[in-house]
Amino acid sequence: MSVYPFPQQHTRQSIPDLIRQLFHDLSDLIQQHIELTKTEIKEESQRFAKAAVFAVIGLMMAQGVLLFGGACVVAVIASSGQVSVAVSALLVMLMFVALAGIFGGLCMQQIHSAKAILRQARD
Repeated sequence: MSVYPFPQQHTRQSIPDLIRQLFHDLSDLIQQHIELTKTEIKEESQRFAKAAVFAVIGLMMAQGVLLFGGACVVAVIASSGQVSVAVSALLVMLMFVALAGIFGGLCMQQIHSAKAILRQARD
């Protein structure tokens, strides 16, 4: 009884036919690899886009918390009676501008590095 589902035929192929088949199979393999790479890049891009959306939502929530916290700090500083409300608000605003600049720079650095990774993956 044969192990193969079809009876074996002992046909001999010529070397040029075998080489053609090898190149055909190699071409198929390369095409499959290209398609797999495209799919991986697409998935990574989608993951990057989702992360960016969550980052924006997180930054918006952090902004709300910071604004509320800033208002509380202004109220506490102004209630001490040593500094006016306008001066305390200006101090808090300058602090937030400095923090926003630092975090904005960090975010831009991460975005540029992610773009470089995606560009490298495409090449």
